[in-house]
Amino acid sequence: MCIRDRSRTEEQRLKLHSELEQRVHQLNELNQQLTTQRDELDRSDRFIRTLADNLPGMVGYWDKDLRCRFANKHYMEWFGFSSEQMLGMTIQDLLGPAMLAANEVYIRGALAGEKQRFERVIRKPSGELGHTDAQYIPHVVQGEVRGFVVLVSDITERRQAEEKVLSLNSKLAQQFAELRGSEERFRLIFENALDAILTIDQDGQICLVNPKVSIMFGYEPQELVGQEIEVLLPKELRSKHLAHRTGYMTNPVPRGMGQAGLLQARRKDGTQFPIEVGLSPLRFAGQTQVMAFISDMTVQKQMEAERDDVLRKMTEAQKLESLWAVSYTHLDVYKRQVLCTALARCSRSWISLLRIPRFQ
Repeated sequence: MCIRDRSRTEEQRLKLHSELEQRVHQLNELNQQLTTQRDELDRSDRFIRTLADNLPGMVGYWDKDLRCRFANKHYMEWFGFSSEQMLGMTIQDLLGPAMLAANEVYIRGALAGEKQRFERVIRKPSGELGHTDAQYIPHVVQGEVRGFVVLVSDITERRQAEEKVLSLNSKLAQQFAELRGSEERFRLIFENALDAILTIDQDGQICLVNPKVSIMFGYEPQELVGQEIEVLLPKELRSKHLAHRTGYMTNPVPRGMGQAGLLQARRKDGTQFPIEVGLSPLRFAGQTQVMAFISDMTVQKQMEAERDDVLRKMTEAQKLESLWAVSYTHLDVYKRQVLCTALARCSRSWISLLRIPRFQ
């Protein structure tokens, strides 16, 4: 009986030893698995840390108690804290009363499970003001908000660039308005000028004409634009003018043409008339153009011809008066009176004619 009990006890001992060895083996396996998982977690943590530290913005995580559980390098550098100081810090201590009050509505929204995005101007520890674009992304597990991820981008340079662009746009708008005003004044002068005004490019092609050109030459504006300026000259003068124009374009300077009365123009109907032209070169869109001011000299030439005719007749009258003085002594009294009366009337007529404004 005693031997049987001893044998049973030995069997139980061996069985317990075997079970203990199995448990130890299982524990070793579990320990190895835990070690492997811990190594993987460490590698994962280092990877996440490396990744987060190399992101261009700030990355942080705040739990539902508003304590910091993670902050990347840029986050800590922005606020001027070390990793040991940041981890476990409350968001109240980080932001301060004023910034916390400004961000409270977004914090509450994130803890309620709603993604938040806003811009904020933050003063750095250096004292500089920085523009930021912030996002609060809720961390939700099985319907429960555990905290929220903070993503903050420094958009200071972008804001400064935008402000410069806005400033430049404002200046451009002002310059454009001034230019439009100048263009409007030029248009009014150009369209209401008493002289015909047109511009030609370096090839002698007409670029722009005012209404007076159409009145003077009988062409519609669209008929002249793109044509060479010689279309407005008599055919026999075109080749000679082309040579003069080519030479002038090599060194364009302000000058006049036709003051001697030798320049003739040709209308669309073929009739010719005298003109005077003033030339003024200008730079436009990087190219040289010439503005021509054209005056119709027809009336003035007619007035000059009439004045010359009057002077000629006066000269003839003076000659007659000289002949009369020579022969006066040979006339009797009655003939002298008749001749004096006729000459007096003739002299008064010439004097009255010379007093007309167009002959002065």
